[in-house]
Amino acid sequence: MKRSGLLSLIITALFTGLILFIGAAEPSGPGDFRSDQFLKSGICSNCHGSSFGEWDGSMHSNADSDFFYQATLQEYGVAAEAQGLSPEFCSRCHTPVGVVSAEIPPLNGSHLSEVSKEGVQCDFCHSVAESEGIGNAPFVLEPGDIKWGNRSDAESSSHETEAHEFYNDSAYCGMCHNIYHPVNNLTLGATYTEWEESSYAEEGVNCQACHMTPGIVGFEENPGKAASTVLRGNTCILTILWVQTLS
Repeated sequence: MKRSGLLSLIITALFTGLILFIGAAEPSGPGDFRSDQFLKSGICSNCHGSSFGEWDGSMHSNADSDFFYQATLQEYGVAAEAQGLSPEFCSRCHTPVGVVSAEIPPLNGSHLSEVSKEGVQCDFCHSVAESEGIGNAPFVLEPGDIKWGNRSDAESSSHETEAHEFYNDSAYCGMCHNIYHPVNNLTLGATYTEWEESSYAEEGVNCQACHMTPGIVGFEENPGKAASTVLRGNTCILTILWVQTLS
């Protein structure tokens, strides 16, 4: 290859890389949003009663309040302060709304709003626009009227709905279900990697096939219902407004 051609190729590669770097999204961080930009999960229950019932009492709903997690978190807080580590490291997965609304720190939860105390709650999960990788919660959030999910036929009279292919990808779960040490990148948890290296991944069985559908036999796609109610028009809107007034 001529020297001029090689130089042109290098310049093109560098320029392309620069464009990709500039265009890359940054994970949502402290202060990017307010906690009141996220709906309380109880409001979702008016139309999504079955889904809310599955979430309520689950490890996702107790992600921040779990006794063993809180004990570990306080120990981490002492070490983080002594070693200059990020105080939000654990909380990005356990109370993501609390982190992006800058209600963490302090780690004792004294500044957390009620919606942040809901752990991995409904509106957070359905406001994830994309992820910047696997592990340590590199989520990019876009809270608002559009609620994303894996169904293309969902309709709602209280908010916009939009199918997002990412919600059918195991990488969605991998955002939090791999954990790496914040300093030396040592693997601390590898649920996503274990799936990725398993026969399930080879067969195209994603995380959602087992954890987001009724039963685990056959692994057939079975997305269930988007909502447990059949309310239409203004009825559902009035119900939600009434609940918001009470909350």
